[in-house]
Amino acid sequence: LAIVARATAPDPADRYADVPALLADLRAYREHRPVSARLDADWRYHAAKFLRRHRLGAAVTAAIFAILAIAAITATVLYLRAEQARAEAERRFAEVRQLSRFMLFELYDDLADSPGTLASRVRLADTARRYLEQLQRVPDAPADLRLDIASGWRRLAAVEGLSGVSSLGRPDRAQQAIDRAQAEIDALLADRPDDVGALEELGWIELGRWTLQGNNAASERTTARAAAIFTRALALEPQRERALLGLLTARRNAGYELIWSDRPAEAIPLLQAALDRLRARPFGPAAAREALALEVSVLSRLGDAAYYAGDVPGALDWYHQQDAAVRAELARRPSVVWTDKLGEAKFNLSGTLTDIPGRQDEALAEAEAGVAALERALSFGADANLERRLAILYSQAALILGELGRGEQAAAMSRRGFAIRLERLASAPNDPQNRRTVAVAGANHARVLAEAGAVEEACEAARAADREWTALRRSGDLGVRDAENELQPVAEAIRRYCG
Repeated sequence: LAIVARATAPDPADRYADVPALLADLRAYREHRPVSARLDADWRYHAAKFLRRHRLGAAVTAAIFAILAIAAITATVLYLRAEQARAEAERRFAEVRQLSRFMLFELYDDLADSPGTLASRVRLADTARRYLEQLQRVPDAPADLRLDIASGWRRLAAVEGLSGVSSLGRPDRAQQAIDRAQAEIDALLADRPDDVGALEELGWIELGRWTLQGNNAASERTTARAAAIFTRALALEPQRERALLGLLTARRNAGYELIWSDRPAEAIPLLQAALDRLRARPFGPAAAREALALEVSVLSRLGDAAYYAGDVPGALDWYHQQDAAVRAELARRPSVVWTDKLGEAKFNLSGTLTDIPGRQDEALAEAEAGVAALERALSFGADANLERRLAILYSQAALILGELGRGEQAAAMSRRGFAIRLERLASAPNDPQNRRTVAVAGANHARVLAEAGAVEEACEAARAADREWTALRRSGDLGVRDAENELQPVAEAIRRYCG
């Protein structure tokens, strides 16, 4: 139509200039190219002519664009789904990480402070172990996760069988967990040697390992390593509370080692300095209760040091301070953990009072108060730490009853204590602490039984103690003070009661 209109235009100036120009537009029309008669046409006209001339190529191009569009849409959908899946996986991973920490720390502490929760705590520990194993399988884990894993294993070790918490009494499992914590933290420190959090955790791992060792040179080296690690962490971050608590715990352990190496006088200034530093530092809410527990423990060790240094009145003063602090804490709220500490305080007071003439009745009253508190807590269910403490108090009460001439009562009380010790040893026969509890009680138990007329039973008790002292000597876990003070009474008991 455009060609016809131009060829017949009323104004000759608007027509084709000549016949060849007309023929050129006709050829262009047949070949689907733009014609000069449509020079004023927009881009759509030219595009339509191009596509008409190149119908196959245009079809291919359109198909390609369609495929690319579909691919782009598909990739976008898959990406969004992958992102959703990754976000969900990360959310679940974070939940596992948070849950394992919650179970081992806040939840376990709450359960441990409530009587009759042993079965629940066992299930909790087993579940937390599975969570930790899942977390440990994460490839290329970041540093903060590796630190969490190490902390989790170390805490699980405490839960399983270290002292300081209400444990499950499974020292073999505790040893496995502490080894896994050590391996994780060693790998982390190899990459980040000045990571203060990792150093702090390593120090607590060493303190945990210390509780699994006997009184020997190895335990002294462990204490020294822990103190050096915490000192380094504090040099990097002086205000770090748990590093300071760790250092002061190591100082307490060093004092204990001096006492049981028969050097109690040397322990006193060391423990006094730790107590002064502990009391001088205000701790935040997260560490305050742990700091108080450490203070009570240091008071107990100071009492021990004074007692074995020959200062009985001085020891009694430290033990009274310990007892008052524990009772004040129990007055705020009931607690299984602090009931255990009450048992320790009552044993300390009772044992010291027996050495003061005319105060046997007071000594028995303190022991019986501890027994009553522990039996009341254990009436709700088993607890390894409370049972250990109760065995000690049974034995203490038995000795006092024997001195007061109440032989049958003394023998009955002593049997209860020795039976608990034997049960604990049977549950973990390779634990040096369990061996020592039987060994150290054997001679006194034998004497109480013999005075009540049970001589054959007394002989069996003395021989049981001798077997455990022998095993401790062979394993290198026999302390200096025990070697000097505990072996001879057992040998004498065997001579007297075994014929």
